[in-house]
Order: sequence, then C-alpha cells, then structure tokens
Amino acid sequence: SDDRKLDEAALATWRMFGVVITGLLTWGFIGNFSTTMSEGFWRAAAVTGFLNIFITIFMLKALGAKDTDASLSVPVMDTTPAAIVFLSWLILGEQPTTSGYIGILLLVLGTYTLNIAAFVAKVHKGHWTLRAYLAPFLELGRKQGIRFAFLAAGIGCISINFDGISARTANPFLAVTIVVMPSLLVNFSRAVKRNTLMQLT
Repeated sequence: SDDRKLDEAALATWRMFGVVITGLLTWGFIGNFSTTMSEGFWRAAAVTGFLNIFITIFMLKALGAKDTDASLSVPVMDTTPAAIVFLSWLILGEQPTTSGYIGILLLVLGTYTLNIAAFVAKVHKGHWTLRAYLAPFLELGRKQGIRFAFLAAGIGCISINFDGISARTANPFLAVTIVVMPSLLVNFSRAVKRNTLMQLT
C-alpha cells in the first residue's frame, strides 16, 4: 500500500542521515577534513552513489513486503560475499587465495544458516529439511519480498566494488559521506513529497 512506501522513504532518509552525520564527524575528528582525492574517485563515487539509491529502496521493500516474512528476505542478502568475489575479479582484477575462498564459503553458509534458522523455527516448527533450507530460492517466483532482496543483494555486489575504489582514492570517511548522499536526497524528497518524514510507524 502507499502507506508502506511512505514509511520506507522516511526510514531510508533517517538511516542515510545517520550515516552522513557519522561520516562527517569521523572525517573531521580522524580524517582532519582531508579533501585529497586521486584520479577515479568521482567516477567511482557517482556509480556507487547511483546504485545505492536502488539498494536502499529495494532492501527496505524486501523487509517490508506484506507477502514475505523478513526471515526469508534476510538470508538472501547473506549470499552476497560469494557473488562479490566474482565481480571483484571482473571489475578490480582481484582474486582471493584458496584459503580466502574457503573463508568466504564458510562465512556465506554460516550467516545464511543462522538467519534461515528463524524461518525454520517459525514456519517449520524447527524441522530442518532441504526444502526449508532453500526456501528463499524456491519461493523466488512467488514472493515479492524475496525478489526485492535479490535485487538489493545483486546491485550491492556491484556497488561494493566501487565503494572500495572510492575509499582508496580519497579519505574513506569523506568517501562514505559522499556516496550515500544521492540515496539520502532521493528518499528525503520522496518523504517530504508524501509528508511522512516525521511519521515513522
């Protein structure tokens, strides 16, 4: 419903506002307001800033979807490290060692299992089956929230590589502040237009 969209816009606005304030304070106290930037910063910041708009919107839609329990959406987002490895190789030319691959695999499986456990306990009364374990993937075609979760995770896998470039080519605290500004401004305008900035529910 429209009310849910209004709440999503307001929630995203306050979330990004907190990130910006924290980034600015840290930039000042630790980064000494350094504005030194290397070549490639603005291009990377523009790409990830644009992608962050959609990540934030899709993530909040995934968690707020009426047809999908959050316990199904959250595990999907935990699969991103596996995809990030492949995309980092394509975008940055970076490739982990064998032990790195093993660590990433264990991280993905561990976090996924911990989060899917809430769904298994709630829906399947704690009875573990392969179908229950793979529920987010099996329900992809039927649950809108899961589709939004996959969109947020997929775009996030691309964005994080450009986040890395931004942090390497400028003060990382300033970089964080800059790359979240587009998401803040877009969601702020949505919340103001719908008069929900102060109406979080």
